[in-house]
Amino acid sequence: MRLVDSGASGVKIEGWEQELQVIKHVANNNIDVCGHIGFNPQYHGNKARIFGRKSEEAQLLIQSALSLEEAGIKMLVLEKIPDQISQIITELLSVPTIGIGAGKYCDGQVLVINDILGITPFELKHAKKYCDINQIVLESINKYKKEVENRIFPEKEHSVRIKEEELDCVKRWLESKSIEERMIK
Repeated sequence: MRLVDSGASGVKIEGWEQELQVIKHVANNNIDVCGHIGFNPQYHGNKARIFGRKSEEAQLLIQSALSLEEAGIKMLVLEKIPDQISQIITELLSVPTIGIGAGKYCDGQVLVINDILGITPFELKHAKKYCDINQIVLESINKYKKEVENRIFPEKEHSVRIKEEELDCVKRWLESKSIEERMIK
């Protein structure tokens, strides 16, 4: 309730059957809930793995998706599950599915921006790199360093100037004062 009172339009709750009562309660209080099954980063931490490769686990994913919809979710994130299972779930549910490493059959897709920009230091099967920003960043830093060393940067358009008459006043002031008189005491 505090999240909604602070302006949130809904909440995402990770978890499968263990969260059904929480989701029902939240949904019954007119708060939109996004469910999340498969790999759940908050539960599973850094131990990412594919869920649903074995038939029993795939069946559990399907059961969980149906139960979460029944509990009142407004959409469902499917993370790191086989695309055939995400297709089945998407076809069974009336709420939209959002895939992350779950294939093309979901209603929508989400990826971490670092993964698609090539910032992530490792290769991810589910993420397509649309550019290698690390290379772009390295080239930019090297170019900046070279321009600074060669006094090319900053150029006039990157600098602030004082009017000549004001600069003349500063120069006259410097000439008229000793080093001690120039300091703030």
